[in-house]
Amino acid sequence: MIAMPGALRPDPQRARELRGQMTDSEVRLWFRLRANQIGGHHFRRQVPIGPYVVDFLCVK
Repeated sequence: MIAMPGALRPDPQRARELRGQMTDSEVRLWFRLRANQIGGHHFRRQVPIGPYVVDFLCVK
């Protein structure tokens, strides 16, 4: 992958911090996603993508 000039890099430390600060709704959703109860797809939480941190990501 070629970096674009001026593009912000992902911040894995910030994503790690956000994993510990989930709301009640996010915790309930993550419990279901983690248990593969939604279509059997694999999900990740608080993933840095570019300058953003997405709450949930389906890898498939």
